[in-house]
Amino acid sequence: MNTFSLRETEPVFDRIRKDPRARVIRNIVLLLLVFVALWISDVIVQTLASIVVMIPKMIASMATGKPLQPEELNIGMREALFFTIGCIVVCLIFSLAIERRKARTLGLTKRHCVRDYLIGAVLGVAMMGAAVMIEWAGGGVRFVEVVKEIPVVSMIIYFIGWMIQGFSEELMFRGVYMMSTGTHHKPVTAVVISSVLFACAHLGNDGISFFAMVNLILFGVFAAIYFLRTDSIWGIAAIHSMWNAAQGNVFGFKVSGNEIPETFLRFAQTDGHTWLNGGAFGPEGGAAVTIVLLTGIVIMFLLPQRKTEDAIATQAAAEE
Repeated sequence: MNTFSLRETEPVFDRIRKDPRARVIRNIVLLLLVFVALWISDVIVQTLASIVVMIPKMIASMATGKPLQPEELNIGMREALFFTIGCIVVCLIFSLAIERRKARTLGLTKRHCVRDYLIGAVLGVAMMGAAVMIEWAGGGVRFVEVVKEIPVVSMIIYFIGWMIQGFSEELMFRGVYMMSTGTHHKPVTAVVISSVLFACAHLGNDGISFFAMVNLILFGVFAAIYFLRTDSIWGIAAIHSMWNAAQGNVFGFKVSGNEIPETFLRFAQTDGHTWLNGGAFGPEGGAAVTIVLLTGIVIMFLLPQRKTEDAIATQAAAEE
């Protein structure tokens, strides 16, 4: 058996191939265009949601005659996380109604879902913690303080928001696009293209750099293989969510270039170590995260493939 092969993941894609109702686009270019349309639809939905949230402020401004200040016109990061619900809705409509895929092909499993999510949550925090430790050991960051006054309610809202946001991106890039691409193409093609698209979706973020793009692609590869190895979306959705939550609300760093004001701990980046700490993009733009992700990818290749429910049922029948 080739250790660094994705051949064992074929049964995950077979679930779509064997469904006579499924009508997944075969042409990879056309599928890419459809995905871009999905992404634009998501942006439109989030923009409309932002406008709806702003309406009460506008009405109050007109009633009082007091113009809105520039900072009042911006939607906070905490609130923006909840707008990613629109992405979930768009993806479900496309996959279930248009592609006629079953929810199971999106990684939406019932079996082991709670356990998978809890394990993923722990791994997400641990992976980001490992990256921070590498930065600290290499002189890339220094510890500043433990924040004494923590707004508990706000933190809870943040963590719920990260859970929604992480799930939405995994659903779009892994559950929808990767799985659709892999239906008529090789798993490695689906993994690579979905990972590059995931990185490209962050091109508009503050502080984006070549190093950050490399790490985003690596995260996409890790996420894709984790999804396929576990045959489930829950574990990687939890890793994604808690990776972001730990990065922003535990250690106090920027998350993909986005400033997170509320945190449990506070670290400061060391000048001259941008290559390690990621600079303006945050840890995801530095070598510490590269080390963690490369290690994670190797481990994912070495782990055994989880058997699908179909394989388990077939084996049970054969043993009777």
